[in-house]
Amino acid sequence: MKAVICAVALLAASFVTAVSGQTTDAGHVVRPNAIVHTVADLDRSLMFYRGVLGLDVDPSAALPGGSSEALRRLLNAPGAAVRTATLRIPGTDLRLVLAQFSGVERKPLSPRIQDPGVVKTAFRVRDMDAAFALVEKRVSGVITLGGGPIRPEGPSGANRSVITKDPDGFLVEFARQDVPPLPDNISQTSTIIGGWASLITEDLAKSIAFYRDSLGFTFSSNGRPLSPLVLSLQGLPDAAGTVSAASKPPGSAYNWFVYEFKSVDRSTLPARLQDPGTAWVSFLADDVRALLQKMKASGTRVETAGGEPVTVGGATRVVVRDPSGILIELVDAKR
Repeated sequence: MKAVICAVALLAASFVTAVSGQTTDAGHVVRPNAIVHTVADLDRSLMFYRGVLGLDVDPSAALPGGSSEALRRLLNAPGAAVRTATLRIPGTDLRLVLAQFSGVERKPLSPRIQDPGVVKTAFRVRDMDAAFALVEKRVSGVITLGGGPIRPEGPSGANRSVITKDPDGFLVEFARQDVPPLPDNISQTSTIIGGWASLITEDLAKSIAFYRDSLGFTFSSNGRPLSPLVLSLQGLPDAAGTVSAASKPPGSAYNWFVYEFKSVDRSTLPARLQDPGTAWVSFLADDVRALLQKMKASGTRVETAGGEPVTVGGATRVVVRDPSGILIELVDAKR
């Protein structure tokens, strides 16, 4: 009789778990970890992000440097050595990593905002006029029409935004907005007060399915057409396209933006981790090996040599590609 009662109790517990939507299986993204820029000159990039924008160096490296065999396998770059610098983005757990490769063939890329595979770094700023004055003469270009900040959305959107190219040619957006509320620990002198990534995709519907089903993003819609003002912000007044503006990774305070551009010349970025101009993203996961097995089962391409995770910097890591060719590092949150 006692055995029957125990069995019924276990069945009831399983039923409650299923109804509540909770899951105990492993293999899920915990939160965004970093945006990584593969740069041509680490010192020059540090001068911009640390010296001009005031980002502080984070000693807990999001991507360790060096030339170990495990690191080379992770990055699928035999013979490479890597110098890295990790910078804190105030107001978020997301970090910016600058990585410079040596000892391996490198082909510099010139990312265009409409090309699938491009990752755009976006910073929330405290004061748009002050931030733009700070960077205007230090960026390699401004792609927003008019050469300065505009108001791309209605009152519920960003107050003002501008998209630039940093000294390495990476697409960097600066946005003044009122949401979400700022945490209390941000310095009143910080120019940057938040950050997120925008992803340029080949097919928005396929990308939404990938980031929802594989990485646990939540999407409030399947996308909406890009308005003329948003296209002006992107420097593409004659293009068309769609965007999912409310795409939130697990554990993130900020929405990420997922775009698909149309009616404009575009070509998938032939990004490799070692090539200057490659921007990629990193996420923390509760169990990298379990997550990778799920992703492999759905056909995700693995970039790490051997197709299996490696331990680098005390954490299990692996690099994969999304359907548009965007490179994604998965890092075990358990260290």
